[in-house]
Amino acid sequence: MENFNDFTPKMIGQPDLVNRQRINKLYTDLAEKLQQIRFGYEDILQVNLISLEDLLNVLKMKSADFELFLKRTHIAAAELKFPGLSVEKLIEIDAVEIPKEISLIVEVHKEIIELVNLIRETHFVFPISRLFDFEDTSHALSDDFKKALEEYTVSFTENENQNEAVLAVEKFCEALNDLIELKIIKKEGGLWQGVGQSLAFSVENQKGSDRPLHPDRKMFRRPPFNRFHSGERFLYAETKREDILY
Repeated sequence: MENFNDFTPKMIGQPDLVNRQRINKLYTDLAEKLQQIRFGYEDILQVNLISLEDLLNVLKMKSADFELFLKRTHIAAAELKFPGLSVEKLIEIDAVEIPKEISLIVEVHKEIIELVNLIRETHFVFPISRLFDFEDTSHALSDDFKKALEEYTVSFTENENQNEAVLAVEKFCEALNDLIELKIIKKEGGLWQGVGQSLAFSVENQKGSDRPLHPDRKMFRRPPFNRFHSGERFLYAETKREDILY
């Protein structure tokens, strides 16, 4: 009988460093764009510090609505008035000179929305409210973000049966890697699979390595090892923009 008190989770295969670097780059670019839109907003509207809540609200706007919002707010802040004409009319007929910085900020707004959409495709969601210290003008990615991303790109076993299965696949990979180093089998593509076709879905081939084979992080999602899984289904939840913009 399995003794859960003695169970120690074991890392499955290797960290997904390619995906980790990609996600980190996307969030680094996002932090940079957030800094640009924040400082531009504060400069145009002549406010000392935009609140996090206000920043998130403008990011949830469509870019066209954000541009209109900036124009309205600029006219109000500058106390520009034309008797008999409403603010909406002034904007409609281009009767007020609008700072060119507004169009630049709107472009940054569009770039942020594009980045958010790319981030959604990775299925790694980390809200802006926890991304960095909002009062720190450097906007460096937080330690919480780095830890969450590291955990997202590493998989661990859930029970002792999985530990034993991973150990068996590790030994299988080590044997294949030995054969690859001896040039008995080739490391390119899936040529090694003829040696162990039944375990092919449990092995990851990391290109560029002299010993390229490792247990696949997702091995317990597929036969023959899926019977050792705890029962929860491996499904990506739908990722919405709002999951990031809060």
